[in-house]
Amino acid sequence: MTPPPASDFSDLSGYDDWSEALAGMLKEAAALAKQDPIPAAKVTEIGKRLRAFREQSPDSLDGVLKLDEIAAGAARSLRASLVNDRILALEKSQDDLLALGKQLRQQSEHDKLEAAAMRLDMLTATLPKVNEAIHAALELKLVIEETTDKELAASINKALDALKKLRESVEDVMQA
Repeated sequence: MTPPPASDFSDLSGYDDWSEALAGMLKEAAALAKQDPIPAAKVTEIGKRLRAFREQSPDSLDGVLKLDEIAAGAARSLRASLVNDRILALEKSQDDLLALGKQLRQQSEHDKLEAAAMRLDMLTATLPKVNEAIHAALELKLVIEETTDKELAASINKALDALKKLRESVEDVMQA
């Protein structure tokens, strides 16, 4: 016997009819519970039918309280399955978020190391050029010292000092 619609249990008369109607709904509920994910709309619909079953079952029928208890337990179990599915989905989302955060931190660390390596490469390439500039300035200083242009000689000395400081800074960074 197919379970009646949510609000129509009027054709049921005895315990066997009520028990058979509940058995049909329980069979349907069990089939729903096996689905992954459990369809929420169908759980709601069966939950309404189980509630209507309890509301419309006759108080005077022997054993009806036990049937009502079974119907209420089935409705709770279906709702709990939905809640568990939602909790599992949220936990998976949290796990995904944690994994993404770790991945981003790893990528950031990798990028920092790569940037440091690039800076070191640039500094390494810069050092010989700074040394060449120092040698060129020293040669120019020797030529200028033979002349009487003291202002130009002072400027070359300032440039030499700045180049030497630059070389020291580059070497310090490279050693760090």
